[in-house]
Amino acid sequence: EDAMDKATTDYGFGATTTSARSPTLPFGAGRHRCIGEQFAYVQIKTILYVLLNRFDFSLDPKRGMPERNYQSMVVLPEGPVLCRYKRRTD
Repeated sequence: EDAMDKATTDYGFGATTTSARSPTLPFGAGRHRCIGEQFAYVQIKTILYVLLNRFDFSLDPKRGMPERNYQSMVVLPEGPVLCRYKRRTD
């Protein structure tokens, strides 16, 4: 990567890369970034916290973890990942 891809700028919503390769591209880039980006991240963290705090998760022992698909933009499982969940009682 060249120095241009690593450059960051803060337009008032937090520092972000100025390149079109920015990992936050779904929220826009540059001066026209989504002002709800930070709130969206807080919501995601809150939802994950509540789920992990209230439930125990485990993989289905019969199926386990499927093979990974490295051909897509994001590494995904090739098949469904079946998990079990049980509400915590404590």
